[in-house]
Amino acid sequence: MINTPFRVCISPKFKEEKKYVFDVLFHHFYKIDNYQLEISDKYKEYEIHFNETRILVKDIFFKQIEGDTYLDEKYLPRDLSYVQSTEDRYKIPVLYGESTINKSNRHVEFSCDIIGTIFFFLSRWEEYISSDLDKHGRFKGENSFAVKNNIFRVPVVDIYADFLWRLFSDFTPTLKKDKTSVSLHPSHDIDFFVKWPNKLNYYKTQLGNLIKRSDKDLFLKDKKAYSVSNDDISKDPFFTYKLFMDDAESRNRQATFYFMVGGNTNYDNNYDINDENIAALLSEIKLRGHRIGLHPGYNASTTSNQLKKEIEIFKNVCGVDQVMIRQHFLKINLIETINIWEDAGVQYDSSFYYNNHPGFRAGCSVAFPLFNVTKHKKTNILEDSVSFMDTDLLGESSRIIKEVKEVYEATKYVGTNFKFLWHNSSFYGREWKPFHSVYSWMINDFDDDYLGNHNFLSGK
Repeated sequence: MINTPFRVCISPKFKEEKKYVFDVLFHHFYKIDNYQLEISDKYKEYEIHFNETRILVKDIFFKQIEGDTYLDEKYLPRDLSYVQSTEDRYKIPVLYGESTINKSNRHVEFSCDIIGTIFFFLSRWEEYISSDLDKHGRFKGENSFAVKNNIFRVPVVDIYADFLWRLFSDFTPTLKKDKTSVSLHPSHDIDFFVKWPNKLNYYKTQLGNLIKRSDKDLFLKDKKAYSVSNDDISKDPFFTYKLFMDDAESRNRQATFYFMVGGNTNYDNNYDINDENIAALLSEIKLRGHRIGLHPGYNASTTSNQLKKEIEIFKNVCGVDQVMIRQHFLKINLIETINIWEDAGVQYDSSFYYNNHPGFRAGCSVAFPLFNVTKHKKTNILEDSVSFMDTDLLGESSRIIKEVKEVYEATKYVGTNFKFLWHNSSFYGREWKPFHSVYSWMINDFDDDYLGNHNFLSGK
């Protein structure tokens, strides 16, 4: 417990954005509620006071803005440099300002605008000004500043927060920050409840095996699997829910399962949430202490009424008051989606991830509130992002696996949790067979022994 409050001094220009950053730092990183905020034109830079220590951080990003909006590419960071330090495993990136640090007595001046930079990462405002979207209307990860500059696999906001905290603790050795235990948080999107929901679906699969794929072995394998699962649904190749729960429980972890309840496109409606087998599974998931979330339909992130409808169905079926969501296809367009989430009363989301880029879309490994840049206000939506998705393995698997290991090591370094997504359907089929060991490797805290004879990490 810290009895002496921190005092933060800022100028009124974009005060809501600045206040948001300090709220995230103190409430979500430092777990401190009693900090004081002073807003006045007399403060030309950021000042943070604790006991007799004063830290001055340059206000560069917000100070440069002409007018009332920063949604302009001219305000994007142009260059990247680093604060050189032999003490840190990860260097401090400098996006706005310089890397100079001056210390004298209990006074510190830092020429890097880490407050404006933290806002840049958390708010994702660079995504609002991009018109280069993929076929699903999503911002392309390769266009982000972090991916372009290869700092995407490090939670840079966590690094900034830790750096700032250490500036205080250097002068106040008794200042302690609560340590959190590092763990893995597995989650699972249920796009398909079972592989063959009916005979027609099975026959279509087999026709494809014979005519499209000309694969007799796969035909026979599917025939055997269908025969077994037809008598016992738990033998269906996609019925991996108990495996996920067993794995999580054996390691004292809690898994999260995201179920779909509807939708209005060909990407949706692969099962009926009211099916008695699903009802039984939902009951078992809750009974065993795991979590259930909503996997909204393809268009729900851009259609408010659709999302509201699905949330209402989900609440009624699952008997919950608060809903966690992860958008289908991780399909979000922040210009629209945050407003739609707010309108629908969404409180928890886990959709922030760039396909084929394991890492931190918002530069942050902890759950944090989203900021609505079009309304200049903090939302009540808590974002708790994953850092890896299994389908990335179907591309450049060796690169992806190496990058996942880097992300995990970075997460361990900052002392938070590694969160990943593995679909229930990602075990069956020839394309997934090489990656069974990757799942075992991850769920067992990245113990390389579980990779067996695979040499993914060697690059051979």
